[in-house]
Amino acid sequence: MKVYFRKKTLVAKIEDTYGTDAAPTGAANAIQTRDLTIQPLQGDALEMQLDKPNFGSDLGTLVGKHVQLTFKVPLAGSAAAGTAPSWGVLMQLCGHSETVVAATSVAYAPIDSNISSATMYMLVDSVLHKITGARGSVRLTTQKREYPWLEFTVMGLFQPVTAGVDLNADYSAWIKPVPFRATTVECSLFGQVVGLHQMTLDFGQQVEFYEQSEDESIQITDRKAKFDASFEETDVGTHNFFNDVNTDATGALSYAHGITAGNIVTITSPRTQPQTIERTNEQGVAALHVTGPMVASADLATPDYTITVT
Repeated sequence: MKVYFRKKTLVAKIEDTYGTDAAPTGAANAIQTRDLTIQPLQGDALEMQLDKPNFGSDLGTLVGKHVQLTFKVPLAGSAAAGTAPSWGVLMQLCGHSETVVAATSVAYAPIDSNISSATMYMLVDSVLHKITGARGSVRLTTQKREYPWLEFTVMGLFQPVTAGVDLNADYSAWIKPVPFRATTVECSLFGQVVGLHQMTLDFGQQVEFYEQSEDESIQITDRKAKFDASFEETDVGTHNFFNDVNTDATGALSYAHGITAGNIVTITSPRTQPQTIERTNEQGVAALHVTGPMVASADLATPDYTITVT
């Protein structure tokens, strides 16, 4: 019987105990994905490299077994302010806290400890991959005349692959995203509103498979967030971004997407440092391409960035 590549379903649920199957269901935990791929069994292949009187390979063993998933989900809200978006579970397993203010907002901020993990099931037609202890990294990609996407790379502990049945995924909690248009997006850098063409915010989680004699796990061991933005060049009398790069200046970044309550996502970083700048051609109009880090603060109360849904 053939296994059809197109038929893919993903579900995810936060674990109460690390690495213990949280039993996600399609009814409550469905993840609406695009470009979902799986590396179902990764690790390091050991070879015995025995001495022998002839050429040829030796027997070996795969160690450090783990699974890697990559996928995108649409950046959108939950249709009701103060209700967590369906991608909230993914932000938590990527090293973020979730703060809910009833009927008002849900905010995600990076954390360095007590990071959640998740169990994920991926069904490829009739083949079921179960992944426990999953953690990952995330970035935002957005550009004009396109939908915005959160892109995830997730690593988890390998569990035996089995035959599966339809997970009956319910995607009703996932609302349609708003395309990037002049009326739906606002962006500012150093307090200056800019005519944004495209931007990538890479939140920079470093994810490792970790093992010692008593335990194996997926760990987030560092975070180096950075931004990459292209926007219409401003007159230097209005704001001189070249001078910002030249003087190692830092300033705030803000990106807001959406116009309807419950479906507005705002990402802010209080301390970005543009470190590269170049002029590019955008349909005959000069644009600036600026990149740099979203700088961490020694003040633990001030996160590198915050993602807020209102």
